[in-house]
Amino acid sequence: MKNLAKVLALVLAMTMVMSTMVFAANPFKDVDDAATYAEAVTMLSDLKILAGYEEEDGTYFKPDQTITRAEVAKVIVCALGAEDAAAGASNLNTFSDVDSTHWAAGYVNYIAGYNNIIAGYGDGTFGPSDPVLYEQVIKMIVCALGYYPMAMQRGGYPTGFLAVASELGLTKGATGSAGEPAKRWVVARALYNALTVAMMKQTGWDINSPEYTITGTGDYEEETLLCDYLDVVKVNGIVTETFYQGAVDKEELNVTISGLNEEDALAVNGDEDEDTIIINIGNTDAEQYLGYAVTAYVYTDEDTEEKKLVAIAPRGTRNTVKTFSLNDMIESNPDSKKPFVTITFEDENGDDV
Repeated sequence: MKNLAKVLALVLAMTMVMSTMVFAANPFKDVDDAATYAEAVTMLSDLKILAGYEEEDGTYFKPDQTITRAEVAKVIVCALGAEDAAAGASNLNTFSDVDSTHWAAGYVNYIAGYNNIIAGYGDGTFGPSDPVLYEQVIKMIVCALGYYPMAMQRGGYPTGFLAVASELGLTKGATGSAGEPAKRWVVARALYNALTVAMMKQTGWDINSPEYTITGTGDYEEETLLCDYLDVVKVNGIVTETFYQGAVDKEELNVTISGLNEEDALAVNGDEDEDTIIINIGNTDAEQYLGYAVTAYVYTDEDTEEKKLVAIAPRGTRNTVKTFSLNDMIESNPDSKKPFVTITFEDENGDDV
């Protein structure tokens, strides 16, 4: 018990010190850390779904700028992890105003044939340069998740899609008005909300009465954009160790996250009893969260099974999902080691937990 008290005192002391540190919250100069959409913008940037604009004095997201229908087509394809498939769809010529030379041809053609995401204007055109309206982008996201049949039963476009979106939580913090162009921050927030929504899948193929099921119900395993299409798992735990795997280099820096619940352990390790993971920190500064309870987004390489952090944030602090460039100290002095600490949690019998 004495050892446990010392360890907990160390964790408390470290937490108090770290809570006074200032961390960069996102890579964009025009996205305030306190903005309700900051976490969404940063996460989607980390996942290569939404990009900013490089200018002379930095990178900007331009949150209040409108977004075109072609740009949203690309964003939806990236959220589906279907860039390679879209690249092969450039020559389909689905719409008369999107020929094979248009930069978004593959993206537009791909989602035109996927889950009823887009249908064009009815005259054979798509309007790729037109600003996307709020109800249009909401309809696209609802369809990307597979909820087209439910939305049609609820009244179709646009009311049925807006109703389903609200029910799924897609419009939480992503408010807009029908008939008005959607701003980039609204698209980011709605799509961020969609990443962890259970998708709907067709489970019966009777031509007269097809069946659809929300994944995660009955005998069907849950599927989400984040986990099943982007291969990223969101987990909660405590950073209990930081260490170099090999050379003293940022690319070799790893963290241990412990205390996963059974659901998270199963998702990231394939074993509900394996409640600890070792992760390469990627471009994050995860080592600064030693002793912190965190939410981590973990990508697992299918070929090597190596786990890498996409983003990490302390739990209980909103809008602080963070990405960082290489650590300044390692860049300036690659032969120096940082003083890292390993925290061991013990129960009253002195056993590690």
